[in-house]
Amino acid sequence: MDAPDTAPIQGQMADVIIALADEGVPIQSLARGTKASSDDVRETLRFAIADGKITSMPREAWPPRTPKDARLPDTAAGEDESRFLTNCIRCFKLTKIEARLLTILLRRREVTKDTLLAQLYGGIDVPEIMIIDVFICKLRKKLLPHEITIKTIWAYGYCMTLDMRSKTMDLLEAFDKQISVGPAP
Repeated sequence: MDAPDTAPIQGQMADVIIALADEGVPIQSLARGTKASSDDVRETLRFAIADGKITSMPREAWPPRTPKDARLPDTAAGEDESRFLTNCIRCFKLTKIEARLLTILLRRREVTKDTLLAQLYGGIDVPEIMIIDVFICKLRKKLLPHEITIKTIWAYGYCMTLDMRSKTMDLLEAFDKQISVGPAP
């Protein structure tokens, strides 16, 4: 059976699905919320990735036994989260918090300071919101040699353009391949 030439879900509904997927909402939640099949949602998101509207597929479902009020969009999906964070730390010489911050920025089109604070600290011993500005400043300095920029959305938060997100992902993928091969014997 040949693949369709167009996404199964079109128009405003597709735009909503793509925007929510970019925010980290899982595929099964998108399907339930839009009353579409999971397969149609997946296929629509595959087209969105191919068109450069989003950089990656969201997770399949929320983690088991997660209370509804604790369901925040993903910063990194699946079991590769630890490896991805480690690669961010090693490739760009980041701290753990800077790597988590970068991961959040890579997974979302734009993000508020409040959301960053909630994702980084999970509501436990939350510092002042200005700490986000400090982390962004430090992260920008470490990404500058790689010509990767983070934009400020005045009175809102931060974002990375699709080009910057793609460039960062390409650098991390190349780094991952490099360390997977290892040194020559």
